[in-house]
Amino acid sequence: MGEQMRIQISALSRLALLFVGLISAQVLVQVSLSLLRFGNLHADSSYYLALVRRMIDGSVLYRDVVAGYPPLVFYIATFVGKYFVFLGEYTGYLALSWGCVIASGALVSLIVFLETSSSTLAISIGLFLPLAAMQFEGMYFLLEPFVMVFALVSFILALRREAVSIFMAGVMAGGAFMCKHYGLGILPAIFVLAWTASEDGRFRNVGLLLTAFLLSTGLTITYVLFSSGLKLVELLTQLFPTYPSQLTAQYVSFKLSLAVLAPLVLIAVVLLRDPKFRSDRIVVALFVAVAGFMPQFYFRQYSHYMLLPLPFVIALWGIEFHYIATRNYQSTIWRTATQLSLSVFSAAFILYCYVISISTGVFLNTDKPRLQQLAASAQIGEVVPRMARVLLFASPAYYFLCGLLPPEDHKIGYGFLENYSARVITELVDKTEWVVLSPRDSYMYDRPVSILKRSGIDIFALLREQNFAQVKTVQEDIQIWKRQRSRTVP
Repeated sequence: MGEQMRIQISALSRLALLFVGLISAQVLVQVSLSLLRFGNLHADSSYYLALVRRMIDGSVLYRDVVAGYPPLVFYIATFVGKYFVFLGEYTGYLALSWGCVIASGALVSLIVFLETSSSTLAISIGLFLPLAAMQFEGMYFLLEPFVMVFALVSFILALRREAVSIFMAGVMAGGAFMCKHYGLGILPAIFVLAWTASEDGRFRNVGLLLTAFLLSTGLTITYVLFSSGLKLVELLTQLFPTYPSQLTAQYVSFKLSLAVLAPLVLIAVVLLRDPKFRSDRIVVALFVAVAGFMPQFYFRQYSHYMLLPLPFVIALWGIEFHYIATRNYQSTIWRTATQLSLSVFSAAFILYCYVISISTGVFLNTDKPRLQQLAASAQIGEVVPRMARVLLFASPAYYFLCGLLPPEDHKIGYGFLENYSARVITELVDKTEWVVLSPRDSYMYDRPVSILKRSGIDIFALLREQNFAQVKTVQEDIQIWKRQRSRTVP
């Protein structure tokens, strides 16, 4: 595979790659140590880990508490949480997720090596991937790193032409889908690889792949149905909730990251003018993989959604670097323009990732955000008892760190308030005994409060109408409100 690209790159290019690899390794080690010591909980991390804790305590996913995601990561994290978390509860889960990011780097290295036979290039690309992932929230416990591993393993298996490998590629694609819905995006790429594996067995390969995918997802869903006792319609209602689309990217850093990354893909698009480049099945499949993960941005433009196409973009980048460095050019101008463009944008992307990664490490070591979350959690715990029903207009981290429960388990659960109407939010206030607000939180507070305001509801007036009173302030921002009369919570 990729025989036309297996030409040795120059000694100068190898030296540059070696330098990038060594710097990446040093930055990666330093940032990883800081991350495991002081990395804080992301909002989504708190949602997932609150569910994992409930499962460890004996709750059955989907039956006892609602979840809007497929089950595989929750099962993996619950198993790890029961038997292998010994570094501190969140540290262990974070190590699991960050380990998936690093493993994805190793898998991307293998893809690049299979295409180029350049070990220096492959290793440098693999060491750099985790640093690139940090620009898209890869340093948190999220579902995407698990999807990355399953999707990349599926891709690598599909590169092989044996029936067993193609079948296992379908199984792993099913695993990616059962980690998160958007894992489905890997299917078109592995279909391309299965179709091009052999001319005389194309339909057999695609059929084998599809059978394996349906078998793995079907067995997983069957297990969930038997363990939860739910009907299929009830389960599908939870797995595919309807939320309003949000088409605006939230963070300037996200837009800047895309601006730096996009030219690397555009250069590869330009290279498709060359028949040798566009006829390579790995190159075509990488393009299809990137495209397959793009539709998710119709629903949301969260930064960590870029983690899914990112490994395939990085692999494509490594392959185009090798191709540009080794190909024969008929035009000196075209060679200079191509190599200069790739060099400039590659250097910009590398430097950008280094700067952000190093600054993130400095921030973690200086501000120690996890310790701040733990300190706030301890103060909240002095007032709010564990297992209390609480509605958070603040970081969901407190559900996990304080051992709190949502107002109800079977309709909304730990869901984010921004996804619901003013009517639903007021109903949740009516059901709970405690409300925690953080007015400085521009996301977890401002968004649901603005939803209430659009319906003419002031959050503080609503709390007073429901007979809540503020009982404590934590860290000059977090307000704890408690209902002042006893009542039976539905």
